Amino acid sequence: MKETQRLHNLVNDLLLSAKLEEAYQPHFEELDLSLLVHDLIAELEEKYPTSHFKVEENGDIPIVQADLSGLNSVLSNLLENAIKYSQGDADVTVRLKQELKHASVEIADQGVGIPDKEKKHVFEKFYRVGSEDTRSTKGTGLGLFIVKQIVKAHGGTIQVLDNQPRGTLMRFCLPLKQKENAEFVLQKA
Repeated sequence: MKETQRLHNLVNDLLLSAKLEEAYQPHFEELDLSLLVHDLIAELEEKYPTSHFKVEENGDIPIVQADLSGLNSVLSNLLENAIKYSQGDADVTVRLKQELKHASVEIADQGVGIPDKEKKHVFEKFYRVGSEDTRSTKGTGLGLFIVKQIVKAHGGTIQVLDNQPRGTLMRFCLPLKQKENAEFVLQKA
């Protein structure tokens, strides 16, 4: 069953990556970013019962205008990577905050980290960190490519940083557009 699910996910990733390059058009709707993160973590806690998750919310997290399927894919890929590349039981922290001109999401793990020389390549299609001889995790090298393309289609940015004292921190930001009444909403790409 696990292998069948992995192959199903691989086919879906291949199809999505092709669509992202040619015809992806986000369907924007109002989404509660905090609720979405908590729902995904609840699913992952069932799938990975020995992993630990913490959500930190800095201030009021805005209702954003985003594509549900796309944002779900971004968060799922980043959270699954944080688990997959952690040694032993994963310890993952998600930070949500609204800043002046954007909403930001940080996903930090205590895993193996990404060497500096490979950070600029991790968002390339089919790129995987390490070599075939040293890699211990399964993957296609499509997950972070998909993440970057979806974030880009939303007018956002994503970056990979070192988590201190160890691990990786993935941070993506989605632009906010100021309304006349001084509230912020996600700006459509």
